[in-house]
Amino acid sequence: MMPTAPPCLPPREVTRPKVPPPPDACDTHAHVFGPAELFPYAGDRSYTPPDAPLEKYLGMLDQIGFARGVLVQGSAHGHDNSAMLDALKQQPDRLRGVAVADSGVSPAELHDWNALGVRGLRFNHFYRDGQLHYRGGVPLSAAKMLASVMADLGWHLQLWIDVKDLPDIIPTLKSLGLPVVIDHMGRTDARAGTQTAGFQSLLRAVGEGGAG
Repeated sequence: MMPTAPPCLPPREVTRPKVPPPPDACDTHAHVFGPAELFPYAGDRSYTPPDAPLEKYLGMLDQIGFARGVLVQGSAHGHDNSAMLDALKQQPDRLRGVAVADSGVSPAELHDWNALGVRGLRFNHFYRDGQLHYRGGVPLSAAKMLASVMADLGWHLQLWIDVKDLPDIIPTLKSLGLPVVIDHMGRTDARAGTQTAGFQSLLRAVGEGGAG
C-alpha cells in the first residue's frame, strides 16, 4: 500500500524587504510545484505541496526585488522535471535549474536540458534511521554514472545531506571531480554549535574550493 503523503501548510504572503537587495540579486534555491492538473505530483511522494507554479514564483521575485532565480527539482515531483523545465523554457533569461535524474537518463537528454538552462543535478543522501528520508530523490551512487557528462557540460552536483554524514561522504564527492553545492546548509543543527565534525568538514570543503 502506498504511504500517505501529508499536505504542507500554505505559504505566507510575500512582503517587500525593509532592506532592498543589491542589483541583479539571485535566489539560489526555490521550487515550482504544479499546477497539479498540468504537472501531477509523484504518487510515491513524502509530502503534498500546495500548487506553487511559475507565475507565483515570479511574483515573489518581483515583490522582494530579485532579478534572477535558480529552480531546484523538488521531491514531490519525483524524477519528472516537467514543471521545472517548462518554467525554464518560459523564462530563459531569468531562470536556471537543477534537475533530478538517475543513471538511466541519456547524455542526449542531459544536453537538451542544458540548452534549456539546467546547470546541475540533485542527489539525495539525507538519511534517517538508515533510510532515505524523502522519497522521489536519486541516491548519490547514481552520480558515478553521470559524472563524466556533467563535467563535460560544466554542471555541479547538488547534495541533500545532513551535515553529520558529510565527513564519511567527502572522499566520494572528491572522486567524482565535480563542483558540489550542499543543499539547505547541510541541515545544520545550530544547537550543536560549530565544532561538530560535520560542520567542520563543511567548512574545510568550502575552504578548499570543492563545495559551496
